[in-house]
Amino acid sequence: MDTVRKEMSEMSFEELQKLKGKIGITMFNKIYRKHKRKTKKEKKPITKNQPLEMSSKKPVSTLRHVVPVRKKAYRDPRFDDLSGNYNEDFFKKAYSFIDDYKEQELKVLKKKLKRSKNEDKSKNIKYLITRMEQQKLASDQISKSKDLEKTWQKKEKGLVTQGKKQYFLKKSDKKLLQIAQKYRELKEKGKVETYLKKKRKKTHIKNERYLSQIKHNED
Repeated sequence: MDTVRKEMSEMSFEELQKLKGKIGITMFNKIYRKHKRKTKKEKKPITKNQPLEMSSKKPVSTLRHVVPVRKKAYRDPRFDDLSGNYNEDFFKKAYSFIDDYKEQELKVLKKKLKRSKNEDKSKNIKYLITRMEQQKLASDQISKSKDLEKTWQKKEKGLVTQGKKQYFLKKSDKKLLQIAQKYRELKEKGKVETYLKKKRKKTHIKNERYLSQIKHNED
C-alpha cells in the first residue's frame, strides 16, 4: 500500500485522473486521503524556535498585543524650572528698548497725520495713535499700582519685624491705594476741584439717564 501511495505522489494530474477511472472514485479517495494525512503528520518544525503553522479554519483571537508608542514630552519654557525664575524688574530693564521703539513710532504716526490729506489714511492713523496711547496709559497704570504695592509691602515687612501680624492686600485695598495716590498727585498739581467737578458731572449724567430709562419703562 505504501508503494502505491509513493507512486501516486510521483504521478501527474492526468495520470491520477486515469487511475481514478480504473480503480473507482471510492478506492482512489481512500488511498489518496490516507496519503494526504500521513504527509500532514510528517510536517513538523525543524527547530524548536521555528514558529508553528496555524490552521486558517481556527478563529483569530480579538485580543492582540499592541506595542506601546512613547509619547513625546514637550517642554514649555514659561512653566519649566530649567528655564529659571521670572524676575519682573530684570525683564523690564532687558526689554525697555521696546517702549522706546513704541514712543518713536507714535511720534512718526503723529507727523504722518499732520501731512496726510487722504481721509481714509488719516482715519487709520488716528485709530493707531489712540490705540497706542491707550496701551501706554494702561501699562503706566499697572506699573504705578505695582510700585504702590511694593512700597506698602516694604512698610508692612518693617512692621512685622516689630511684632505686627502680617496682612495681605485684598483687591479693595489695592483700589484704595490707587485712589489715595491719584488724590496726592492731583493735590500737588492743584487739580482736585476740577477733577471732582468732572466726576460730579459724570455721575449726574448717569443718574439722569437712569431716571429717564425708568420713566420710559413705566410709560
